[in-house]
Amino acid sequence: MADRAVVGPVRRADGSTFCDSTGIAAFLRGDNACAAAGGWLRLTGATGRVDRILRMTGLAELLRYDPTADPASHAHH
Repeated sequence: MADRAVVGPVRRADGSTFCDSTGIAAFLRGDNACAAAGGWLRLTGATGRVDRILRMTGLAELLRYDPTADPASHAHH
């Protein structure tokens, strides 16, 4: 995650096969930084274990996760 917030980024997670507590914390910090700047962080494309972790931890709901969404479809949200 960057040190400064970027309003409205969509991050693709396809190809990611692992997400531990460090990754979860990074998503939370990124979401908090974006929200503080008046924006949002979205995640798409995760599969397998990463998809399951996002759903189990509540990050899927927080980040409005859609595993099949096209990042361009979030460009102006």
